[in-house]
Amino acid sequence: MEDNKSIIIAIDHGYGYTKTVNYAFPSGVTKFKYEAPVYTNVLKWNDSYYQVGSHTDYITDNKFGDDDFFILTLAAIAMELRKKGMNQAKVKLAVGLPLMFYGKDRKALADYLNRGQVSFIYESIEYNVSIDPEILVFPQGCSGVLPHLKDIEGPCYVVDIGTGTTDIIAVKSDKTFDASDASSIKIGVSNAINVVNRRLMTEHGTKARPEEIINIIIEKPVVKPRKIMDTIDAALKDFAKDFLKNLKSLGIDYDTTQTFFMGGGSVLVTRYGKLNLDVEDGEPQMIFPVTDIHANAKGYDYLAKQMDSLR
Repeated sequence: MEDNKSIIIAIDHGYGYTKTVNYAFPSGVTKFKYEAPVYTNVLKWNDSYYQVGSHTDYITDNKFGDDDFFILTLAAIAMELRKKGMNQAKVKLAVGLPLMFYGKDRKALADYLNRGQVSFIYESIEYNVSIDPEILVFPQGCSGVLPHLKDIEGPCYVVDIGTGTTDIIAVKSDKTFDASDASSIKIGVSNAINVVNRRLMTEHGTKARPEEIINIIIEKPVVKPRKIMDTIDAALKDFAKDFLKNLKSLGIDYDTTQTFFMGGGSVLVTRYGKLNLDVEDGEPQMIFPVTDIHANAKGYDYLAKQMDSLR
């Protein structure tokens, strides 16, 4: 492979979804002992077959304990290279970690992804990739909100609601992030799904698939009886109400301090929590929903290209 300039590929490794600048897919990985019966979303690496893109409730404190997140990384690389009409390249990865785990896990994540020369097959196409040993790791949430900070004055909060966790970051008046005022709570969209299914079992003796609940949240078509839809709607409203109460108990007063809600759960909280997004004449806007699920990946991509331009 020619020693040319690396192609930057930014990846947001979420528990629920893996996101690049252009793609998003569920973070589930299923390993097959033998050749998979289908090719859609199937990746072959090291003589094993994996299907990516299944929904999962699997939440782990250690993403580096097995190869699943690397398999998701390879699938993400393949999608982005395919969009460019390529199947071989030198790739510089730009990824992220929650701010409060950034110092502790930054090196571990870089070491985990630093696999050098990798050959694999994704959806019947062979890819040959050289992963640049310089893995760029950025703070999650902070990176995704950077383009929006120009819209505000004074200090604010960033509430990044993921599948398994919510990261809360304070931003100072000079637009710098206050690492001393950052926290992570183990509440996210997976908890909302559990609340919905407990309610459905209690009231109707049934459950909904996670992807169905997510589609309801983001207002995609889902075919269910009205009584089931009403129960799901009520459970999501209760979850959002409790989530916002939890934020207030942590000192995040989004009514009086400008707050960005981002991540996969931002739509859930702003929609079902009935947050007031309308601004009366003369009143400042306090709540800023960032509903683009690619926001963090786009932030990593932007920062990596800025660094690249300075060299």
